[in-house]
Amino acid sequence: MFLDVGQGDAILIQSDTFNILIDAGHSGHIMQDLNDRGVHHIHLLIASHYHDDHIGDMDDVVRNRKVDAFIGNGCKESRDTYQHLQVALQHSNTPVLAAVAETRQYGRMSLQILPSLLNDCGGENNASIGVLVRLGRFSALLTGDSQTEEEDAWTGANAVVDVDVLKAAHHGADNGMDSLWLARANPEVIVISVGNNSYNHPGYEALRRYAAHGRRIYQTQLDGTVVVCVKEGGEYAIHAESGGPPAGCNRD
Repeated sequence: MFLDVGQGDAILIQSDTFNILIDAGHSGHIMQDLNDRGVHHIHLLIASHYHDDHIGDMDDVVRNRKVDAFIGNGCKESRDTYQHLQVALQHSNTPVLAAVAETRQYGRMSLQILPSLLNDCGGENNASIGVLVRLGRFSALLTGDSQTEEEDAWTGANAVVDVDVLKAAHHGADNGMDSLWLARANPEVIVISVGNNSYNHPGYEALRRYAAHGRRIYQTQLDGTVVVCVKEGGEYAIHAESGGPPAGCNRD
């Protein structure tokens, strides 16, 4: 579920009885989003990286929800949002884990963690944590704000596989769209988490290449919250808030 948090990222994954939240945006309404979906327990919280539009509201989540574990990219930031998050994690005694290459199982769903291979804390975007989600035959690749340099590194390490859904890197920016990466991932659906911004996101060239080969493209700015409902075997359907309030998914 790609939550509409304006110019930012917040992805809620629900499978069986598990709730995973990747990023939390800075819209000020992440808690309302969680309340609306009955999420009172976060089994895993991931900050793809520490820019404000990804962790601005994450301290609220940590203070107001039970969080079993937090994964970050290991970088340190001087930003207030980073400091507020660290204080909340410490006060809540939430276990803080460094991102390592591993696969974590949550019921029938697996999450493959893709840590950055560039060790570029000075850049943050290229220190983003990637996540590959699998359920049956379904797979989705979530990319934070990774840019072409990080995508090239993942591609060179054979970490990129054919997926059904791709979250566009860096809010659909041209510098988050690598042709080899896109060909290797070969998604049917691309979701761009984006809002009003002065960065020209999404980029013209990225949109042009994303739309090739008949791919479906969703933008949270236009489509609202985008819900991907996946059945156990891997069949999936997309529901966009712009077409009416998402009814949620039957967990079957």
